[in-house]
Amino acid sequence: MLADAPYYATAGDSWPPFDLTDTLGWPIYPLFIKLMEWRSGATAPMSLGEAVTKIAPRPLMLISAGLNEYEQFRARRYFELAGEPKEYWVVDEAEHGGVFSQPEAYQSRMVEFFDQALLEP
Repeated sequence: MLADAPYYATAGDSWPPFDLTDTLGWPIYPLFIKLMEWRSGATAPMSLGEAVTKIAPRPLMLISAGLNEYEQFRARRYFELAGEPKEYWVVDEAEHGGVFSQPEAYQSRMVEFFDQALLEP
């Protein structure tokens, strides 16, 4: 499993807040998520925080942007909740995700991760 710039899918994932702005906006997140569920007709089966705890023993790789502290905050939280094997890569100089700021390194890391996850016993 690989997640680049993991973000929350349920109100439960939006806690704890990142900063004061996030804290002040937090009461709106559950309403926003309910609106998205209503408009799409779909609901998240479980929070991302809960899902990452169930991935192990399958490998997990999380990626976040080096210039985006909020993205790193969320990715680190999911990384801490996940069981082994897991990997976390902060892409230096990236503003969001990493594929556009370091495409060669990104491709190399993805191939290496999936080779290890799928080809090695």
